[in-house]
Amino acid sequence: MARVPTLLIVCLISLGAACQCALAPVPASADTVTSQSTKPSVRVERLGQTAGFLTVTFTAANLFSPRIVESLSRGLPATLGYEIQLWKKRGAWFDKLVAANRLSYRVVYDPWEDGFRVVTKEGSSQAVFDIEHIEHSLCFSVTGRVADVAFIEPLAAYYVVIEVTLKPLSAEDVNDVETWLNDGAGNKGGIRAIPRYLFDVIVGLSGFGDQSASGRSGFFGVQGGKIVLGDGK
Repeated sequence: MARVPTLLIVCLISLGAACQCALAPVPASADTVTSQSTKPSVRVERLGQTAGFLTVTFTAANLFSPRIVESLSRGLPATLGYEIQLWKKRGAWFDKLVAANRLSYRVVYDPWEDGFRVVTKEGSSQAVFDIEHIEHSLCFSVTGRVADVAFIEPLAAYYVVIEVTLKPLSAEDVNDVETWLNDGAGNKGGIRAIPRYLFDVIVGLSGFGDQSASGRSGFFGVQGGKIVLGDGK
């Protein structure tokens, strides 16, 4: 059986998603219109301390737009990434980035299970039919490590910045699909032979651009090994 070129598959998926979104009726509900026009955001909820590490709990909102959900449902994967940054306040100079920690989640649609999976370094979750459940588990009250409290200077003021990005289909994602289609035959053509700019055009046809936002905490410090809100002085 002749194999269908991966580029053609990606084009068909992308164009199909774009046409489907373009032909969709305009929502009549004011609440729906407001929801779709709301920009992505990140809100830092609280700072904490666990096993000697400074932690931050935050919530990201409005990342999974209707168009992204539509693209995910048609098989285009996405990667949700959080970068947790610890900054030191410096009055007479630029603030200093002290530490950074990254959390990464890949959201994929499993056609065999007819549901969505979350893939991390530790493995894959069970398939879930409702994308809202995925969004809630990945975006609501997420807690991550910031840095070892022992490395935070007692007389300095700090703050935490959260940067989130929901990235669309990548060349690496298509490589995975192509390898699966070719049964690991190692075909040298396909996506590997496509110029990067052309691949970006294909992805753009799906309307599946990056979603990003950032948020920050208030100032805090460390006294006696404990987190103190305020300027820490």
